[in-house]
Amino acid sequence: FPIIPALPYTAHPGLLLDFFFFRITIYNLMLAIACLIIPVVGLIQAKKKNKNINHATWIGFLAMLGIFFGSKLLYIITRWSWLMEDTSRWSIMISGGFVVYGGIIFAFLLPVIYTKLKKINYWEYADLFALGAPLANLANRIGCFFNGCCYGNPVVSSIPWAVYYKDALRHPTPVYHALSAIIIFIILLRFNKKKNFSGFMVLSYLILYSIFRFVVEFFRYYPEKYMFLSLTGSQWIAIFMIAFAGLVIYKKSNRFKELSL
Repeated sequence: FPIIPALPYTAHPGLLLDFFFFRITIYNLMLAIACLIIPVVGLIQAKKKNKNINHATWIGFLAMLGIFFGSKLLYIITRWSWLMEDTSRWSIMISGGFVVYGGIIFAFLLPVIYTKLKKINYWEYADLFALGAPLANLANRIGCFFNGCCYGNPVVSSIPWAVYYKDALRHPTPVYHALSAIIIFIILLRFNKKKNFSGFMVLSYLILYSIFRFVVEFFRYYPEKYMFLSLTGSQWIAIFMIAFAGLVIYKKSNRFKELSL
């Protein structure tokens, strides 16, 4: 028997407040918290490390915008044919419709424009927000769990932590994501205490998140049409992210060692 209580599927699971067309669900609340965590943590780190608060504020704001709009954009791109089959499906964009990787990508890209214009070191400021990223992931996945989205495949044999959803016992993949976010945060906390080259923190986050995401995707339910060569879109993005971040770390670490000699 599952020890995690099964969540009933409704049109608006986890509803907290419904007042005319003003609706707040646990998912909406946790998403708002996720968007706020990164800039808040970034500003705290900026003060600790004596970085320019004005620059950190703008970068945090742009990262927050990137998280929201990037997640929406990638959802639309990956679900375009499904959305166009029935225009009423666009209503999901009000209460959901996010792809985390889109948010991560745009949270990285938008601040690049600002740092180029201001002629400041992008990686130094990006590192300030790295600790907030797994906490934002944690909040987001708690919201996913109560929203009943991003659910897992049916379990082959009964496991004590399975959840009953869509007429089957399933892997609670949002819980797996949440646990991985906690692990990533603990690892980054240790990294944050050591002296490393600029960019090490945020690049480490990219690699760690992508590794965990790649693994958890095997337990998550996807229709066959969203698979390519037996891997999901998120797994292909994870492979690219690991390769990209790994290459940048390799190049920057060699340069860091040369300067340290």
